[in-house]
Amino acid sequence: SSPLIVNCVFTNNNEPAIYSGSSSIVVSNCTFVANHQGSVVNLNGASTISYCSFQNNKSASSAAGIYDNNSTSIVSWCTFQGNSGSGSGAVASESSTTRVLNSLFNANYSSSVGGALANIASKLSLINCTVADNSASCRAGGIYQNEGTNEILNTIVWGNTDNNIS
Repeated sequence: SSPLIVNCVFTNNNEPAIYSGSSSIVVSNCTFVANHQGSVVNLNGASTISYCSFQNNKSASSAAGIYDNNSTSIVSWCTFQGNSGSGSGAVASESSTTRVLNSLFNANYSSSVGGALANIASKLSLINCTVADNSASCRAGGIYQNEGTNEILNTIVWGNTDNNIS
């Protein structure tokens, strides 16, 4: 199936606001605020997410904004602010291809790696984005890379911090 989710507000959900398994989803003009256990989880599928706002979401198990696993995603014109997660504050990509365009990552936090983004054995593209003032308790306040590849074009990465002292 290919659900189309447009002009929705997801607030204070105790499970992922959207969970997509083995399907293609389109999410546009939606707001995700104060959700727990992540906002969008995409497993074994594809997603197109545009003109969305992710604010003050939390996840104890992964990214608070978008988590891709064995998936392909295109994210454009989105803002990620004040989110906190254990696998990334905003977006985590594992064994996936994630392309992010014209988006803002600001003041996100990870209790482990990747305050804004974590890329694990994936292909991550950031084009015309701003990644600023994010933090992580371990490594990479901005963008964490472990295997895979990053393509970063015309993107500002500024003021990100971590507590890695090694």
